[in-house]
Amino acid sequence: MATGARMERRERYHNQEIREKIPQEQPRHKRWTWRLGFFFIVLAVLAWFLPAIIVNTPILGLIVRKASGSMKCSISIKSASLGWLSPISISGVAIRDQQNQALFEVEKISSDKSLFAILRNYTQLGQFRVEKPVISLVLRDGGSNVEDLMANFKSDTPEKKSSTSVAIDLAVVDGTVKITDQSTKQSWQIDKVNVDLSMPSDAAQAMTLKASAEVADARQPGKLAADMSMTSAPDDKTTGSGDIAVQSESLPLAAAQSFVARYLPQARLDGRLNGNVHAIWGGDKAPGKTIVIADLKTEGFAFAAAMLGTDCVQMKQISAAGQISMTDAGVDVEKTEIACDLGNFTVSGNTNQGEIAGNVDLARLAAMLPCTLHIRKETQITSGQVQLALSCKEQAGADG
Repeated sequence: MATGARMERRERYHNQEIREKIPQEQPRHKRWTWRLGFFFIVLAVLAWFLPAIIVNTPILGLIVRKASGSMKCSISIKSASLGWLSPISISGVAIRDQQNQALFEVEKISSDKSLFAILRNYTQLGQFRVEKPVISLVLRDGGSNVEDLMANFKSDTPEKKSSTSVAIDLAVVDGTVKITDQSTKQSWQIDKVNVDLSMPSDAAQAMTLKASAEVADARQPGKLAADMSMTSAPDDKTTGSGDIAVQSESLPLAAAQSFVARYLPQARLDGRLNGNVHAIWGGDKAPGKTIVIADLKTEGFAFAAAMLGTDCVQMKQISAAGQISMTDAGVDVEKTEIACDLGNFTVSGNTNQGEIAGNVDLARLAAMLPCTLHIRKETQITSGQVQLALSCKEQAGADG
């Protein structure tokens, strides 16, 4: 009996050893849990390093080429820094035309928000800072290199009007604009271009813009500053409102010669402009109209064009001050005064009636514009004054 008990114990022990040696198969649900866990870990690692993968692989170039649409140009980026918890930073951005000529270059573009913060609330993008941008503008008869670039731009996706407004602040620091006129071989450079633009997401709030720049000149740099505030219309039945003030100090008019020549063939322009222009439209200050107030003064003014033949308008000083109001019904010119070497003038009136008064130095006018006035060479005008008193009024019921 003892022997039987011992044999039974040995058999149980032997069976236990066999069971321990045979590997136990894990349940199916446990295997899938481990596999899914490993998959999500790998996915999380890829998501974390995704920004770095984009900027360090050809993916960034593909995105840039897609964003450029059909523009016939090349876009290059020297370096980029992109991370979920760090601000966006792009350095060495350059846009070149088909002739490999630089159109736009910028030293650095950076954001004050991290990529995660922007994606979490894409309607509040924060501030983007553009440091030392350079625009190279080449003008020719009837166009420019920048216009050629934009004419070829065509987005691959149709435009859709979005109901979501995005708030963004843009700061341009120490920019430069290089202007070259191929027809006159003249070059101008605008330095120290600084712009602060704020666009709120709420349409009821005003968009603001402050800008300043200097026009390089060997004699004296010209200065230009602008301050604008504008509010969009809340609906289609109302109009927006805003105001803009522009100040100039010793601004060389020759810098605008190429632009004037596009509308007046063979135009030549010179002189210095000082003064300010203030425009107001809509809102409580100018309901239903636009008001322009100007106080300008030029020194050493000179102007010539094909329509003047060989004549050239030259004046030591020209000053003009006045106010113009524009509505759907027409234009209203309040008393505007103009003084120059040729005389003094006042202009006032509206679309229905107007008045011009003043006096003209006939001798100076004849000496300045003999070709335009068809004065014979043997004719000399040594003195004389012309008093002007012109008025016009639209007759009731008259056509046109």
